[in-house]
Amino acid sequence: IARVNLLELKEVIEEYNLAGWEQSLCTAVWESLFLTNQEIISQKKNGEVINNLEKEQHELFNQIAKYDGILAIKLNKLKQKER
Repeated sequence: IARVNLLELKEVIEEYNLAGWEQSLCTAVWESLFLTNQEIISQKKNGEVINNLEKEQHELFNQIAKYDGILAIKLNKLKQKER
């Protein structure tokens, strides 16, 4: 359920170009979606689903890094720990 709501928020951010106005709000949405995806990836066995989520993770990470480099570093370290 969280992923569905976060994806809707991500679409609104993109539709209204909110990242230029509300960087911290957008970063919080992207971070939440990133962490939700990480949890799903850690539990899934389906390679296609994992590949799609990892592609989305890459996009989210790039967006986060653009607006909050320190958060991106923290998320990268978290991702490395899970591997």
